[in-house]
Amino acid sequence: QNQHQRRNNNNNNNGRYQTKNNMRNNNNNQNNQNNQQQQQQNSQNIQNMEITDIIKMNLSLPVLLQHNMICKFMKHQNGSRYIQEKLKTANNELTLAILRHIIFKQKQILSLSEDIFGNYVIQIFFENGTAEQHQLLIENLLYTNVYRLSRSFYGCRVIQKAFDCIDIKESIKLILELENEGKKRKVDGNNGNDNDGNNKSLIHECIICPNANHVIQKIITLELDI
Repeated sequence: QNQHQRRNNNNNNNGRYQTKNNMRNNNNNQNNQNNQQQQQQNSQNIQNMEITDIIKMNLSLPVLLQHNMICKFMKHQNGSRYIQEKLKTANNELTLAILRHIIFKQKQILSLSEDIFGNYVIQIFFENGTAEQHQLLIENLLYTNVYRLSRSFYGCRVIQKAFDCIDIKESIKLILELENEGKKRKVDGNNGNDNDGNNKSLIHECIICPNANHVIQKIITLELDI
């Protein structure tokens, strides 16, 4: 009888423990759902705020990244300055995460390079970037876009900064891209020749361009053996 009584007590205790565990799990699930809803609400609130008001909150780069606010900040005068200052003290891992976010998730690396305020942040990536970050920029921004960026009022500044920072071999590749691409284009319907019948490359066009001529001057100062 005592054994039967102990067995019943154990079963009752197990039942109580199971009930408490179920209640604890339900509470945890409810808390997780509440946290997710709160995070979504916070994200919506931040995204709907003015940049100047968000700056006053002094949010960190990881928080801005979490709420997909990096690109929006970069296109704003004060927001761009805010990002520039934060990047100067950011570690390499965070900088790389932001760069990959701009390139692969937002796909705005080219447009930001030509943006009146965004171009300054892109220059910071070149100025303070690691070899890995430079390679990302070279492959996803500079290659095939040298001519376009050189002729851009703001993009030409990015190209000049890139030449100051990237490896010499990569600089030579970019210069040759201008030269080789120009030979493929038809100029004045003359199959790559100018009106005098001479070969004409994109470098010639850059020389007379009010923006790109600064890029050409930068190339000359590099004194590369091409």
